[in-house]
Amino acid sequence: MKRFIFAATAALAAAALPTTASAEDKLVYDDLVHCAAFNKVIADVMGSGADGAKNKAAVDTYNTQSLALMAIAAVGADKTAEVVLGDTNKRTEVVMTTMLDKATPSDYIKTNFDKCTTMGKAAVSIVEDSKKGK
Repeated sequence: MKRFIFAATAALAAAALPTTASAEDKLVYDDLVHCAAFNKVIADVMGSGADGAKNKAAVDTYNTQSLALMAIAAVGADKTAEVVLGDTNKRTEVVMTTMLDKATPSDYIKTNFDKCTTMGKAAVSIVEDSKKGK
């Protein structure tokens, strides 16, 4: 199963960034952690404020995608869950700061949203398939 998830990690990165198909494992890991952080930020933003309760389904989806990306990153890079969570939390701070910076172009958010939600959906599918023994 570890080989399957490692291959899936490479496939996720290649799907999101076609130019990284031959990239080093660190780039793959960093991309997975970045997208895990981005999904977490989206969940946190959607879950806050007066609309937080009505966005529960979407918040759960983004949190699930974040967790799936972290699981694949951990297995693919042979790191502990604690290390991946720590790296993701550090990256979450960077993503949040970047998104709040008025100098950040809006295409940063759109590009990352498209890429990271696609990777998140794929990661959830891979994790669910692995639970079923596929």
